[in-house]
Amino acid sequence: MIPILTGIIAIYCLIILVLIVGFLKILPQRTSKTIQKTTFSICIPFRNEAENLPALLDSLSALNYPDSLFEIIFIDDHSKDNSVEIITGFCQKNAVFQSKMILLSQKSIAKSGKKAALSLAIEHAKNDYILTTDADCIVPQNWLIEFNCFIQNHKKKFIAAPVMLFKTSSSFLNLFQQLDFLSLQGATMGAFGIKKPFLCNGANLAFCRSDFFRLGGYTGNEDIASGDDLLMMQKFLEDNPDIVGYLKSKNSIVKTQAQTSWHQLINQRKRWAAKASKYKNRVAMLVSWAVFLANFAFILAIFYLKTSVFLTSIVLFKILIDFVIIALAASFFGKKSYLFGYLGSFLIYPFFTIYIAVSSQFQSFDWKGRGLRK
Repeated sequence: MIPILTGIIAIYCLIILVLIVGFLKILPQRTSKTIQKTTFSICIPFRNEAENLPALLDSLSALNYPDSLFEIIFIDDHSKDNSVEIITGFCQKNAVFQSKMILLSQKSIAKSGKKAALSLAIEHAKNDYILTTDADCIVPQNWLIEFNCFIQNHKKKFIAAPVMLFKTSSSFLNLFQQLDFLSLQGATMGAFGIKKPFLCNGANLAFCRSDFFRLGGYTGNEDIASGDDLLMMQKFLEDNPDIVGYLKSKNSIVKTQAQTSWHQLINQRKRWAAKASKYKNRVAMLVSWAVFLANFAFILAIFYLKTSVFLTSIVLFKILIDFVIIALAASFFGKKSYLFGYLGSFLIYPFFTIYIAVSSQFQSFDWKGRGLRK
């Protein structure tokens, strides 16, 4: 048993070490005086987001980019609150914003969910690039400038970009989420750095509209509760990996809301994990299994630490290597203060990961007032 546990954790550590190298290889974008000519359609599905929409609308109204080169499309996914009224009221008070904003409604009950809403928006979009974010986000002022610069300089057709969480409180839940999210962002950048991307986040994503239709859009993935980001990236990668890139720029960071309870966090992670069976990306499958097995092995290794110095060394190395990739991400996002809580979160994380991985494949979960299954 000890050699097996040691081997599993060692393989995991090697994978994380490679991702760390990738993180360091992907260089931050230097803002240049690139001609602003890329046209964007910002697509934002929403469902019962009355509490979050005002902050998003304020950030969108402050975007620094020529008005003629972008439009904003909101899609109501069967909201039961006053989200629509908040958007229309904001437009009435901001005439300039109203001229470039489109509000659509998902009428059919049969067609619901984020992918259906995005499909409707993309059909109505008129610009070259689709840019997606969520209704509980805040976008940076130079968001479109950064994407335009990257597209003009690198000619990419699918671009992932960084996302960070707001600080909600000083609770352990917030600390745990921040560190977990930083690990995901660190792994995302690392994978792009070694040219083997397997993660991205729909809160900050751009892709060429014509290529979206050419590749069949979300066809084949409609039954998955999430996956508008990863499964779409998978299609672009299968078509041509050279057209997929990562915009590593602090000026492009989108901020999103953290979950306010453990129940919400577990449901969110179940929704994310539920699409794992649809992965065709071998690197994604390798990393997913390595993470699952390494955390399971870590739990078992606790009972054998006193009997094997080598196993103890590997476990300590795992603690260190995980800290390094999180610390690199924390430095990029300006969140070094969260690193003090790393050890406490680390001890809980293996149990959390195993539970999410298993339960997401067998249990239903709630999201935005809907009961969903894998």
